[in-house]
Amino acid sequence: MSPVSDTLLQALISNHSLPADTTSLSHGGSSFTSTCKLTSSSTNQTYFLKTSTQDSNAPEMLLGEYKSLDAISNAVPDFCPTPIAHGTINGTSYLLTSFLHLDSRGGRSDEEQRGLARSLAKLHTSPSPNGQFGFDVPTYCGATKQDNTWHDKWADFFSEARLGGVVDAIKKERRGRAAEVEAVVGKVREKVVRRLLGEMRENGESVKPVLVHGDLWGGNCGWVRDDSEKGQGGVRGVVFDPSASYSASEFEIGIMRMFGGFNGVFWEEYHKLVPKAEPVDEFEDRVKLYEAYHYLNHYALFGGSYGDGAVDVLKGLIKKYGG
Repeated sequence: MSPVSDTLLQALISNHSLPADTTSLSHGGSSFTSTCKLTSSSTNQTYFLKTSTQDSNAPEMLLGEYKSLDAISNAVPDFCPTPIAHGTINGTSYLLTSFLHLDSRGGRSDEEQRGLARSLAKLHTSPSPNGQFGFDVPTYCGATKQDNTWHDKWADFFSEARLGGVVDAIKKERRGRAAEVEAVVGKVREKVVRRLLGEMRENGESVKPVLVHGDLWGGNCGWVRDDSEKGQGGVRGVVFDPSASYSASEFEIGIMRMFGGFNGVFWEEYHKLVPKAEPVDEFEDRVKLYEAYHYLNHYALFGGSYGDGAVDVLKGLIKKYGG
């Protein structure tokens, strides 16, 4: 049985000029959507399709991902799936993209790690179109909506659009401990954020907004082998499932550190191209702050010990910078 209805499949074929013999097969997995591979035997064309019929936020969520992929693919071609279309048909929201043929053997060589670092560095030096922090539309990190209203200053954007937003999600989903978390995050926003992020400098100037993936843990990164190499090499890193924004580049490092998956060769090459912002001796504490945001988000989504981890880190930052 097809993982998508024949009515939906035929509408996609008609609306987006897919080959008439396109069929669907379940592929991969997602906590928030259904995913499948579309294939045409006559043309050997393949596509990736996400759908959702359950979540009322699905149209906005998939629009955010479409816009994120569009921005990333324009900034760094071939670094992510190419977005093709999004929309809603008969109550089913969908996102259609090109299909990535991932190679589980990729990423093992130092040069492949350096190549991934160079691609990410190119993304992280792609400037905001209006010089502000934010994004054209809301995006979702997991099921958590992220407000991307444009801000002039990084400290304000992170405080209001990230920390403020995730506290709202926790108040909705984890009411039992929400008051404690809100109080701790409130102190961080008042005392720590402006001190740590407001004084950041790059080449002596205020930090500039650049494009970030937004949810770049190891599970949202993979490797493809270029067809032209026919198995002889040509492996390159790719990313997917983004939640993009124009942010400080080092914001990305919070989620990357949280779950690991990026080795020392990668980081050495990356920081050659994207040096740590000043003050360099506060870099690790800034990354802890960004990582704590993702712990808070995971607490909103899944509960458990993520809340303890976030609160412990934030209390340590308050003690150090909240005087």
